[in-house]
Amino acid sequence: MKQWLYYLLGWVLPERLIRALFMSSLYSRLFNNQTLDVKVYSRVNKLLNICENDYACGVGMQLAQSFWNDEEVKHISVMFNDNHQLVLTPEAEKMIVNKIIEATPKWLRYGLADMKDDVSRLVRRRVELENIASLTY
Repeated sequence: MKQWLYYLLGWVLPERLIRALFMSSLYSRLFNNQTLDVKVYSRVNKLLNICENDYACGVGMQLAQSFWNDEEVKHISVMFNDNHQLVLTPEAEKMIVNKIIEATPKWLRYGLADMKDDVSRLVRRRVELENIASLTY
């Protein structure tokens, strides 16, 4: 039933909303963000340019656990830690971006080129995003 609902959402929701849910939920799961606060939404939105309204980021962050497969997220998080350098090689960045897109539920996908750009931005800004996730307000 859950999968059917997600499939339906993929058809009904506008692409910009799917993008906002994708980026904010991905951030929340990869960086294990437990702080759901408008200050966090605002800082993440400013770094990733997700949507016009900071509160919209909060929806994806709050629902992130139901969107993502924990095993896939753990695997990607390990890749982040293994490559915990300030600057990744283009090959390492591309590998991580492709792995994230492969792990993305089908209903959370939108234009491939746009997804790659968005995920690349997240990967390049991962140190700053990690710092946001570690703050408690």
